[in-house]
Amino acid sequence: MNKLGYMITKFHEFTDYQWVIFGKLLVIQEKRKHFLRTILNAIFWINNTGCQWRNLDSKYPSWQTVFYHFTRFQRLGIWEQFQDSLVISEREIQRRNASTSMVAINR
Repeated sequence: MNKLGYMITKFHEFTDYQWVIFGKLLVIQEKRKHFLRTILNAIFWINNTGCQWRNLDSKYPSWQTVFYHFTRFQRLGIWEQFQDSLVISEREIQRRNASTSMVAINR
């Protein structure tokens, strides 16, 4: 735990199972120099470590390439699709309906 009492977890790259789930959402057909799994690992590494884009670990593509894909996924709504698919997957694991039966709206 850190000084604020938050549990600090070590970053782990995508497992094959996780990549199957996320890979289904990335049906962007175009030629690219880097594998999308590597790009996503870099994005999640930045998110987990809280480092600046320019300090991206050297085992990943350049920060400009990763940032380009991050903003592109944002414009395409990929992050919302990821979140929705994770919620549905977790609800199914818990043997609940895939969609919620109630919604709370905060004004």
